[in-house]
Amino acid sequence: MFDAELETAAATKSAEKPDDGLYCARCGHLVTRRRWALAPDGGHERICANPAGRMFTVVCFLEAPGATDRGAPTEEFTWFTGHAWNFAH
Repeated sequence: MFDAELETAAATKSAEKPDDGLYCARCGHLVTRRRWALAPDGGHERICANPAGRMFTVVCFLEAPGATDRGAPTEEFTWFTGHAWNFAH
């Protein structure tokens, strides 16, 4: 999951690279590739709000080898009905 501000920074940084990789805006590490985008419910990108009302652009990928999940999956406040989620860094 990407914060809209961080996604913009990452898109700017990834534009400098000739491949389809998405890189961490902070350290430059490869997180995932655009070709691994997943389109649940008709689109791989959507705008969502968390319980505090903060808006996020959520981008879905089949693979993200550069991200590590944290904590146990939960269905609480899920944006995708029937699917659990957890934080990834």
